[in-house]
Amino acid sequence: MKNFIEEIKGGQNTPEGELNELIGYRNDAAHGALIDDFLGFNALLELCDFVESICQALADLITYKVIKQKEIIGEAKKIGKITEWFQKPQAGVAKITDISLSINSNLFLVNENIAYCQSAMIQSIKIEDESVNEAKVTDEMEIGLKFDVDAKLGLDLYMLL
Repeated sequence: MKNFIEEIKGGQNTPEGELNELIGYRNDAAHGALIDDFLGFNALLELCDFVESICQALADLITYKVIKQKEIIGEAKKIGKITEWFQKPQAGVAKITDISLSINSNLFLVNENIAYCQSAMIQSIKIEDESVNEAKVTDEMEIGLKFDVDAKLGLDLYMLL
């Protein structure tokens, strides 16, 4: 939602304002109001982008709630945190504890402050600048991880058990 407001709307509105605008258009169309001014192509695309942003935010929230519930019942656990992030290669360094990781395994990138959760597949693993296909970590150590999605500094890493 934040990206939509900043990138598409240039910070000119709020999510609530966008939703109210969408509801207003819907109500006018559904209740037979005389509509003499039609939305243009770009305005319709912006509304579609907004609906997509709402759906993605809801999906992130639901995934977050599922991961947290699975953690409570022992089916998921926090395995580490991203301590460095490099935007260009979509890779970073994470402090990892007590888990086995392999290329093509899935993790969840979580920010508990905003109930954000996104699935990420590991594309490569580096330990002390050497590429490996898998890593068995017992004590806390720093591992280089490249994902198939963009992440950021400070995200917690969760794995389903």
